[in-house]
Amino acid sequence: MNARRAFPGIVLALGLVHVGTTIEAASEGGRFSADAIQSAVGATAFIEVERSFHGERFTTTGTGFFITAEGHILTNSHVVSDWIDIPLRDDWVSVEVTVLTIKVVVRPRTAYEKVLLAKVVAIDRDRDLALLKASQPNLDYLELTPDATAGLLDEVFILGYPFGDALILDERGWVSRSGGFPEVSINSGRITSLRRDDGGNVVALQTDAAINPGNSGGPMINSDGELIGVVYAKFGTAQIGFAITPARVWGFLQGQKIKARFVPSYVTVDRKPVLVRVTSGALLDSAVGGRAVVECSDGSSRQFSLIQTHDGWKAALEFPETIDGETADHYIVHIFLDDERGRLVADHRYRLRREDRRSIPASDGERPTRAIDNELTLGDYVRKQAAAKAVDEGVVLPATRKPDTTPPTQDDDQSQPTNPAIPAVDLEDLKDRAKTFYRGGNYEVAAEIFSQIVNADPADEVSREYLDLARGRLSLKDRAPRTSAFEATDVEITNHVEPTTAEITIYFYPPSGKGTVDLWLDGDPLPPLRFNVPTGERVIHSFQIPAGEHTFDAELRFGKRSCGKFSFKRDFSVTSRWTLRLNVPSKNKAMAFLVERAD
Repeated sequence: MNARRAFPGIVLALGLVHVGTTIEAASEGGRFSADAIQSAVGATAFIEVERSFHGERFTTTGTGFFITAEGHILTNSHVVSDWIDIPLRDDWVSVEVTVLTIKVVVRPRTAYEKVLLAKVVAIDRDRDLALLKASQPNLDYLELTPDATAGLLDEVFILGYPFGDALILDERGWVSRSGGFPEVSINSGRITSLRRDDGGNVVALQTDAAINPGNSGGPMINSDGELIGVVYAKFGTAQIGFAITPARVWGFLQGQKIKARFVPSYVTVDRKPVLVRVTSGALLDSAVGGRAVVECSDGSSRQFSLIQTHDGWKAALEFPETIDGETADHYIVHIFLDDERGRLVADHRYRLRREDRRSIPASDGERPTRAIDNELTLGDYVRKQAAAKAVDEGVVLPATRKPDTTPPTQDDDQSQPTNPAIPAVDLEDLKDRAKTFYRGGNYEVAAEIFSQIVNADPADEVSREYLDLARGRLSLKDRAPRTSAFEATDVEITNHVEPTTAEITIYFYPPSGKGTVDLWLDGDPLPPLRFNVPTGERVIHSFQIPAGEHTFDAELRFGKRSCGKFSFKRDFSVTSRWTLRLNVPSKNKAMAFLVERAD
């Protein structure tokens, strides 16, 4: 939920009349059929997200809608994101929170009401879109077609749940927040502007249909009942709202059908073949094969068949040296997947940049400073895991609901919520899980769990060592050299790192004070490590160097005083991991050891 630019909700007021559990269309000219309205309402879902910030739990609401009969739901990323924006001293800062559970309510306050759990399967913060998977399928859904368009003054209708439960009425027709979930609302309006970026590309649909908090993630449909956008924001208090364009929504959905990885993620200067690995995404399970086409601007193309592997398909792509007589600076790769009948079921384009493979792309720099860091408690972690398991097991929650607005007590983390059931916390079991995550390369989850184990048991040195290593890997991941691609409509950005580097992690316990570790590779300086810590606090720093035989130098200094300069000549093989450990008994003397790690 990005309060700077988006409200988690939207209101709608099409000329509709509720008659029991049926809805009759009163749209101008009868262009909407009653079945189309029923289907759109049945596809639109109320979303309630329970979040935690340092153990304090709170809920937010929004809107989403089913896009497949199997239970896939489209909404805004800010509705379900683990980052929210809050006002702080006349500014907005991003705060990391923990998403514990996502509830999806279908047809609330009717005989067909159903409360499902859901989990996030894909998220795109640039497009402000997220894909959820509900614990059960839903017969009604809205499907975006490739030729969906929207023009100025087109009539549009927006479905959603404005203001969350604030519009629940009691038996007297008065506003009452207690009991159940709110009904869907429908608002009508027109597209009043096609908002473009500096390049002339339409990036948002502006509408005068009423949009309010609670509507974010709701569908925008045209007078034929076709999906043409996803609502995501409003402008101040004016009746000006915005929806994500069909092209951007289509690009996101296609990206969830095909997952492609290119190794390397660019075309080398000598045009060596690029290996592409393709797998079916969350929205596709019927593909049996396909092809990859390298497109050139002169209209020519090269086609390569995808060869089946145990987890998908692969192909070795070759690229022409020139296009239209000039050296190409990028190439477009079009991936097609077909089903067993030979019918096209997915296609997506990727842009690969041509680069000098002998150069190493510049580092992304230091990790941005987080305004406020969240700390996941053990109770919240177990609650989150139980909710994810409930989604996989197809759990349906009771239709009754009443949010607990009382603040959690000091012992709240150890309470046992009735839905979903939360098992007792077992530190040894969590430690085994954390080690599994670490060995599998999921360092973020591993660091999260180990930090809580260390907080619960400060004497657990093994968990502390794992925590330091996991944080070091995360720091390395944030600093990893990357090759980016160009942004374009229906072109997914590939951002994978070719495995051509080795990793060095430095760690030591310095005496209290300020100092620097200067680094050199083959005599060329590397970015130094600067620290300012109290006594007993560990300093850890990870970075990458090109694979190969190198001379690596390091000098530890406090102010202008050096307490040791060390030189190592090693063969740093591809993907190898090294630890430089400094023993610093005082600010006058240090020892250093550089060893290759086997983990």
